[in-house]
Amino acid sequence: MIPQHTSADEIVPALDSDFENLSTMSSPVLNSFSPISGSCNDGEDNSTLSDREAAIFDNSATDRGEDVESLPPLQSFVPVIKMLPGLHLKDNTYYAETPLIQEDLKAFKAYAGRVEELVLTDVGRDEHPRVSQDVITRLALIQDVRTPFMSSLKRLDLTSVDEELAYLWLCLTPTLETLVVDRIPPARQPTIAAFLAELVRSAPHLAHLTLGDGIPPSALWRSVRFAHLRELRIDMAPAIVFAFLEAVAALPVLTLFDIDAATTEYTAYTPLAEVAAPDGAAPTPFPRLEALTVVGTVLLMHDLLHRLLPRGVEQILLILVRRCSLPIPAHWSPSPFVASEPAVEAEPADEADLVAAEPAAEAAENVLDMSALPAPPSPALPAEEVDTSLVAEVPFHTYESCGRTYVCQGHRSWSNVECLKCAERQIVREGLAKPVNRRGKQARLWEEQLERQRLEEQRLEEEQREVELRIEEERRQAQRRHEEERRQARRRREEEQRQVLRRLEEERYQAQQLFDANILMQATHFASAIEHILEYASPQSVNINHSYLSSSSTSLAETTLVDPPELSPATLSKLLTCPSLAKLQIENWVLTSINKAFIGLTRPSESPLLMQTLRLPIEEHFNSGVALSTLPLVAWLYPRLLEFQTRVVQCAGAHVHDLELSVTDHGLTTLSIGGEAPAIVDDTLKIAPYICFLFPHLEKITTHDGHGAEGWKSIDKLVKMCQQVRDTDKRNFYLGA
Repeated sequence: MIPQHTSADEIVPALDSDFENLSTMSSPVLNSFSPISGSCNDGEDNSTLSDREAAIFDNSATDRGEDVESLPPLQSFVPVIKMLPGLHLKDNTYYAETPLIQEDLKAFKAYAGRVEELVLTDVGRDEHPRVSQDVITRLALIQDVRTPFMSSLKRLDLTSVDEELAYLWLCLTPTLETLVVDRIPPARQPTIAAFLAELVRSAPHLAHLTLGDGIPPSALWRSVRFAHLRELRIDMAPAIVFAFLEAVAALPVLTLFDIDAATTEYTAYTPLAEVAAPDGAAPTPFPRLEALTVVGTVLLMHDLLHRLLPRGVEQILLILVRRCSLPIPAHWSPSPFVASEPAVEAEPADEADLVAAEPAAEAAENVLDMSALPAPPSPALPAEEVDTSLVAEVPFHTYESCGRTYVCQGHRSWSNVECLKCAERQIVREGLAKPVNRRGKQARLWEEQLERQRLEEQRLEEEQREVELRIEEERRQAQRRHEEERRQARRRREEEQRQVLRRLEEERYQAQQLFDANILMQATHFASAIEHILEYASPQSVNINHSYLSSSSTSLAETTLVDPPELSPATLSKLLTCPSLAKLQIENWVLTSINKAFIGLTRPSESPLLMQTLRLPIEEHFNSGVALSTLPLVAWLYPRLLEFQTRVVQCAGAHVHDLELSVTDHGLTTLSIGGEAPAIVDDTLKIAPYICFLFPHLEKITTHDGHGAEGWKSIDKLVKMCQQVRDTDKRNFYLGA
């Protein structure tokens, strides 16, 4: 029965659990061995079979005196599996149809024992057939930790690996010296952590370990359990604490430590977390460290170079990664930088709220305050309050005369004589009890009534005009007040907006000041760490660089152009005059007044400086430039200098007759120059012999595109011509002598 093919998702957990059971046993799992080689038992006892199998496995070609040729690096474990003759290929998958005999196992193990380098990766996995779970599981259970299949495996590379991890447990061997783990999927990280835990027991002499992307935190801590580790490289770890650095520093034979923590969240040392060790009990950090490479923030570098000082380090590569608003610990400096928050004033109304509220305010301002207007004239009294005797003043009433009914319109129509009854009633009301001539008296009363009516109407009209004038004046005053209030409200809004803008500008300025101070503080502490390592150690090679990593938050610094940091003149002088340095390379750091720095240097009297390679920036915005006339001073300071790179300025002042004989036999072989070369031919003809006599052993002048390359190439050709003339003169001189 052919077993069905299963995915690596099922194989890897099964192997993990099986290997945990296997690792707890003191002898191989014999019951698991019998199905694959059952035809060879012949009724023998399992223990006898195990002894005979071990004897056969140990009978290698080396024991017979034959030379065993190691295999080239393998990119998969499948070529090793293919050495099992009992396998059957079906649907691009290997199955074990028949039991294997001991000779087959011997051949398989002999081939696997020749593998020294193995790469397990899913890249290009389709080029090889797959292997069924049954075969992998039985091989893993058969393998004895005392006699592993890969008995010569020295290097194992696990890069971008997923399904190939099914063969991981077959690679356990005490001969493993180098392990590379990189780009591991999150689902496979527990398997890697378990494999490293088992590797601590199975391969205790692991010497080279590289942990790249996709490493779980537990794997980091297991890496410091290899007591014989000589090289440790860590790249893109998610998080690191100071205690882990202490554990790395305690590795007894570690000679190389390379950590790239540009994006790593690092928890720095704090005095509160320190536990005082007994006198004489504190171990020496990094007792055998020779090479140190650090890419990270100043927090990480400060702890490595100050707290865990590697006194024996020889090669140092430091790339400072500056971050936005990095919290500098207060205990680093007597006057620490504290990013205090600016004073927060009363929260102003949001500008959008002000704009939204403006139409409503204008609408409210357009409504007149009616309470400020005068009360309108009182209306006529209601009908129920009119005296019924004043019929003449009540319009539209009827009366009868001569048997006919008429309609009296009161004071609106005084031409109707029958309406004189109304006038008579008026006379009675005014107390005229004396009988009068109805028609003559009526006329006088009528005229008086008309006069009174006219005067009353005139008075009412004047009052009405006064009321209208007063209303109009008050309306104009209210409108003026309204317009003035609108102007004042507009001025208030404009002033509030100006205050908001001023406050925002002030906060932005303060934030920029804090940001600049924090960025400067990082560069300052980086320079302090360099001076510290130069004072207490004797490095032979120092390479410093710089990069900037903006934060993920949308803060001010996201849009702020960060200028490159400036290396302080004091730190630069200490680097240039370090007696143990043989190589110094500075990149992406601003060097101001570099020419003045060289002029101010003095060579130690007790022994010459050992500098052999000196590389300074050639970019104009990084290097202020070294005058060509200063090159003899450089040659005098560094008599062993072989390679010199810098930006050159002031080329016109170089003359051969100014050179001293003491510096005209320098051993410099490579001169890497940037900067604008002189365009005048006469100056070019002076520079070429100047360089030729100053550096007689010069082999080449290296130029850089965009930095006067064409001009310096021409000077290089002239220097070679001068060298040929000089060599010809020497040869003729010797021949003449």
